[in-house]
Amino acid sequence: MPPKNPAGGAAQKVTSRTASQAQTSNTSRTQGEPPEPSFDDDLDDGLEGADVTQLREQIQVLTRDQRNDRDMLERILVQLTALTAAQTPLPQDPVRSVERDASISTDTQDRIPRYSKKQPDPQPLSDGVDPTFESWKLQIQGKFRVNADHFEDEEAKMFYLFNRTTGDAQKHLQPRYDDNSQTRFVSATEMVQHLATIYVNPNKVRDAKYDYNRLMMRTGQTFAEFQTQFLHLAGEAQIPMESLRLDLYDKLTTPLQEKLAVNLRTLDTFAELSASCLSLDTELRRIAVRVDRQKRNRDSRTSAPTVPIIPAALERAKPVAPTTPRPSLPIYTRAPSQTPQNSNLRQSTPVDPTVTCFNCHRIGHYASSCPEPKRTDLKEIEEDLSEESGKEESGKEEP
Repeated sequence: MPPKNPAGGAAQKVTSRTASQAQTSNTSRTQGEPPEPSFDDDLDDGLEGADVTQLREQIQVLTRDQRNDRDMLERILVQLTALTAAQTPLPQDPVRSVERDASISTDTQDRIPRYSKKQPDPQPLSDGVDPTFESWKLQIQGKFRVNADHFEDEEAKMFYLFNRTTGDAQKHLQPRYDDNSQTRFVSATEMVQHLATIYVNPNKVRDAKYDYNRLMMRTGQTFAEFQTQFLHLAGEAQIPMESLRLDLYDKLTTPLQEKLAVNLRTLDTFAELSASCLSLDTELRRIAVRVDRQKRNRDSRTSAPTVPIIPAALERAKPVAPTTPRPSLPIYTRAPSQTPQNSNLRQSTPVDPTVTCFNCHRIGHYASSCPEPKRTDLKEIEEDLSEESGKEESGKEEP
């Protein structure tokens, strides 16, 4: 039996341990684990084989426990992440969120009925004057066309049209709008046609042509007012567009025709002629206002009286007449009237013995020649008269 070589045995153990560690390190790197610590420097070459084996087993146990702990931590982390996601929604992609919200809103809008914007209701038709039937008809037709989604069926249109009439117009529709009528209306168009037979003049075009032929621009009338009447009658009379240009020129006033006669051939269209007439009429009116203002100023200057203008030097050198004080007039005072008690005015005429004096109430003289003092108190006179009348009554009663 060959002798043991301690050095050779230790070397062999170290070599096998190094190979084992290298293999374990490679395995750990392959599995994504951190490499196990190397104990080459710590182990002494003189350690026994049993001690090295025991240490290696302990290292393996610790490594296994560490791996198990790491796996357990990963599972716990996964569970915590799942619980957190269940309680709090995770942040979403903003683009996907907007697209999802848009799809949801689109679906909601598809379920909600959408109506067009409501147009104003026409003014009710009454006697066909204000508003006219033509104007009311156009408004009703526009309402039915623009707000068609507001009327579910033809019956809704008929009810709306009936409510847009009043007075005579509603009286014309009422007999045939009643449910018990044998000739009840079946559509809103039929109701409009029925009113048209009443309010539309069958000779409308003929009358309009007559008025159109008689139309002439009046002196003092603006071209804008005349053009409005001209186009209105031309439309009702159905005058062709190619005839409007020369007809407009023939109906203008003489001053406008004189100004436009030179350029009439260059004004090929009705629009050009209208624009020239409007501009020319405005300028002529401005010139007329300016001429009238100048004439009034000239007339006011000729009619005003001429006042001589005295220069300031002559005005200062003009002698001033001396002013004499006005003599004071004597003050006259009215003396109190003195009537003599013994007046001789009535002495020339005999006195009636039956005359009674109003002053002393005695017979035989007048109040003007009464010797008694004058009494002017009416109350005293009345008292004296009442006393005398009482005495007379008492004297009559004594006998």
